[in-house]
Amino acid sequence: MAVCCPVPGGYWSNGPVLCSQMGEEQLVSPEEVCCALRSSGTEEPLAWLQTELPQMLDSIADLASQKGHTMAQDQVGPVSRDEARLAWLHAAGDFEEAVGECVRSRARKFREICAMGFADQQEVLQALYMNRGDVDKAVIDLQRQLLEPFHTHIWQEDEVPIHLDHPDREVSGHGLGVRGARETSPTVRLAGSG
Repeated sequence: MAVCCPVPGGYWSNGPVLCSQMGEEQLVSPEEVCCALRSSGTEEPLAWLQTELPQMLDSIADLASQKGHTMAQDQVGPVSRDEARLAWLHAAGDFEEAVGECVRSRARKFREICAMGFADQQEVLQALYMNRGDVDKAVIDLQRQLLEPFHTHIWQEDEVPIHLDHPDREVSGHGLGVRGARETSPTVRLAGSG
């Protein structure tokens, strides 16, 4: 059963077929064409996608961020255009629903990352924004920040010098090589042995 693309005031004739054909020509998904028809109300969705959609996505992202600021604890922060696009598609082109979806999606992602043990709200929100809402990439960035002091420490340590003329070949900075450490370690004697 074919489903037509909804348009204000009725349904677009031959919706799915024409959506697919128009989208394929411009390398735009049929979903985007159908959402553009619903959002714009025009018969020229491809032109609308090029000219008007970027501003609409920016408006969705801005309103979602503003709604996040009004929450008791801001779990939204700045929202990327990519996140706004996904919310707009999920909402089938409905502006208000897309804003709500942006807020719900970002808050869900924020709680997911916080449940992993990342407590700094601003760092989590910044990582989500920088990675366009991708939780896995945001977690990797947050882990990098946590591991930075460790990596710095590891790379600053002095390497053990290798002495080719010394019998142990490797001498620690204390003047004792591996053999020297064994020679100075206490010997355990078994009871009854002489």
